[in-house]
Amino acid sequence: MNGRTPRQLEGLFSFGRTQWSEFLKGRKLIPLWLLDDVVTKLVPAREQQLQRGIGHKLLHDAERAAEARRAAASPAVPPGGTPHEYQVRLDDARQGQIRAQETVQSLTHLIYAFISAMADLNQRCKDLEAERDQARLRLQQQEADTATVNQQRAAANRRRTAEDQQRLAEVEQRLAETERRHAEFEERLVRARREQQEAEDLRIEAFWKAEENRRAFRQLTGEEAPAGSAGQDPGTVEAPQPWEYDHFLETADAQLDSHNDSMDAVREQIGVPVPPVREGT
Repeated sequence: MNGRTPRQLEGLFSFGRTQWSEFLKGRKLIPLWLLDDVVTKLVPAREQQLQRGIGHKLLHDAERAAEARRAAASPAVPPGGTPHEYQVRLDDARQGQIRAQETVQSLTHLIYAFISAMADLNQRCKDLEAERDQARLRLQQQEADTATVNQQRAAANRRRTAEDQQRLAEVEQRLAETERRHAEFEERLVRARREQQEAEDLRIEAFWKAEENRRAFRQLTGEEAPAGSAGQDPGTVEAPQPWEYDHFLETADAQLDSHNDSMDAVREQIGVPVPPVREGT
């Protein structure tokens, strides 16, 4: 964390001081998506790939240690299946873990794109609000001048007033459209963050399932199960340009729906029920 305190980290990320203190002291494991977020924000770009890989390895080791402690504290139950059955379950759990991890990373990239687009839209709203306020002030001044000049100048002022009213209406329309766009992105951002946390919870659940079946396989055979493959980072998502907003939102909706379906498939694969908040949706 480059020597940053929990108070400083609280100001940079969405977790409070107490949670950051627990992460830094090793009392609680940092979520994968938050680890990636920390690397993206605090590590120079040229070092991010290396540091992200190191972070993933350390987190994986810490999760295995936590699972080992959990297993040691639980009563020993003799395996009730064959080595082949446990190998199949282990493979399913590992595949589910990889899919959930890739979903976490894909959603993290999508969230960054949402945040970037919203920052642009927020600045656009501020610019349009300033333009609107200037137009209103100019219109008020024009109307005041019209009331104090002769008939000929009053006619010219009325024409300018009509033009200013039209410009003001156009600015207000553009502002309303920009605010609507911002709300659309914010709605998707909320959904993406919810799915990101669901995917992180599912990744941990799949990891626990994999460890349980790995231990059962070893207990029955005296051997370690073959190692599984590592997942791949889906890659970054570029923030859209203003003329790409419609297409980007359509694509993002499809991607979010796909992640939902993928997580449900993983749950079915490893025997985890759909969260109550998601049932019937």
